[in-house]
Amino acid sequence: MTALPDWMRPPREEGWSADDLDHLPEAPRRTELIDGGGVVGQEEHRVGDLPQLDDASGPSYDARAELIDIGPDAIPALIGDLLLASEVCFSGSAYCFALARFGTHADAEILTAYLDRYLPRTDLRYDQHAALGALLRLDAHLGTHHADRFTRPDGLWDQWVDALPHLRGHPAYTPVERRRATDLQCDFANGWRRP
Repeated sequence: MTALPDWMRPPREEGWSADDLDHLPEAPRRTELIDGGGVVGQEEHRVGDLPQLDDASGPSYDARAELIDIGPDAIPALIGDLLLASEVCFSGSAYCFALARFGTHADAEILTAYLDRYLPRTDLRYDQHAALGALLRLDAHLGTHHADRFTRPDGLWDQWVDALPHLRGHPAYTPVERRRATDLQCDFANGWRRP
C-alpha cells in the first residue's frame, strides 16, 4: 500500500480545525471537516474508479465506505483491510457503517478482528465505538454472539471506556447506545436507498 501524503495527516492529536483547511494546498477541491476529521468528497468518483480508490494517495479513502449501494460482494475485504490498518484518521466509522450494512458473517469477523486488535489499546481513540455498534447490530441480525466477550461487565469494552476520562460514565458509550446509534444510521440509509 502506498504511504499517505503528508496533507492527509492531522496537524495535532485532536484532529483538524477549520483553519487548517485553509493551509492544505495539496488537498483535493472537496475536502471538508466533519467531527475533527478531514473527509474528501467524492463527487469526482464513479464506481469504475475503484482501482484509483485502492491507492491511499488517491483522492478519497472514505469513498469506499460510501459505495455501499454496489453490493456486498464488491468491497468488504478491502474495507476490512483498511479498517484493520487504521491509517487514516476517522475513516473507520464509515468502514464500520458499510460493514454493518453489508451484514454478513464475514463482516462480523472483520469487526471482531478490529476489536481484538484495538479495544485492548486504551491509549487509542480510533473507531472502537463504531465497530462495537456495528458488531452488535450484526449479532442481532445474524443470530450470533461475537460481541458478548467484549461487553461482559468489566470486560474489554468497559476497560476501554473507563480508560478514557471523557467517556467514563457517558451514557452514549454503553453497548445498548452504540447499537442504537448504528441502527439509526442503517435505518436512515435504508430509507434513502435508490429503487
